[in-house]
Amino acid sequence: MTGSTPFHQPQHHARSATATEDPPSRVRARERAMVAAVVDGLDTSGPVLVTLSGRSGLGQSALVRWAADRARESGHRVLRARAALSESGLPYGVVTQLLEPLDVPPISMRATPSGPTRREPFPGLAGLLRAARECPTVLAVEDAHWLDRESLHWLQALLRRSAGAPLAVVCGGDDAAAADPGWPGELGSAPGPVAHHLTLAPLPPDEVAAEVARVCGPADEAFTAEAARISAGHPAVLHDLLQRFAALGHRPAAARLPALRATGSAVLGDHLMSA
Repeated sequence: MTGSTPFHQPQHHARSATATEDPPSRVRARERAMVAAVVDGLDTSGPVLVTLSGRSGLGQSALVRWAADRARESGHRVLRARAALSESGLPYGVVTQLLEPLDVPPISMRATPSGPTRREPFPGLAGLLRAARECPTVLAVEDAHWLDRESLHWLQALLRRSAGAPLAVVCGGDDAAAADPGWPGELGSAPGPVAHHLTLAPLPPDEVAAEVARVCGPADEAFTAEAARISAGHPAVLHDLLQRFAALGHRPAAARLPALRATGSAVLGDHLMSA
């Protein structure tokens, strides 16, 4: 699977079959290295916040899922949630998802539609902190730009009160879709935890080239440049584009650019409809 291996058809199919099992988050080597260091160091570190922001489609959610998978493989507790526009006005919508695997009473029994009760302003927080001090814990939140205000304040309180706890909060979101694009800063306003704020950009040429070689085999410069142009450096689009092209059995060369462009039109149409 190296770039120096001569191309021939059977080897090409074997590479493609393997590549279909790999998520688009295989790219973003710098970001994955930082997230890995946070997750792997939880046993000896205090609370950490990681925010992954940028335009839609740049891989924030894939990286959040990658962090959750790595934490689970390391034996850590993983609590996951995905915010949604349709639930952004629902108090504690994201917190309810996060606490579901834990043995805590339903939040709906503790809060009113107008906000938290006086008796327990941050429902379930104490129980989660106790659990985190017993086992390293990662909270993974996708589409954090749709966080309801109560869940945002709850996460801020969690970070403020988690000194010394082996706890990481990893959130990914879309700046453009957010009503308030400052959500990473709001999460990071809590004093105490170490915070890493990463803004994702389109994939650089070297990562595009590496993904082309991984999925399709050794490619010439014209093919790689066209794949970068069609995908605009969006990991999910690039991944789908290369997977579909590889399934055609073509060699990734300049002579196959028409097939790549036709595939790209279909992929972009699908992603547009999905969005």
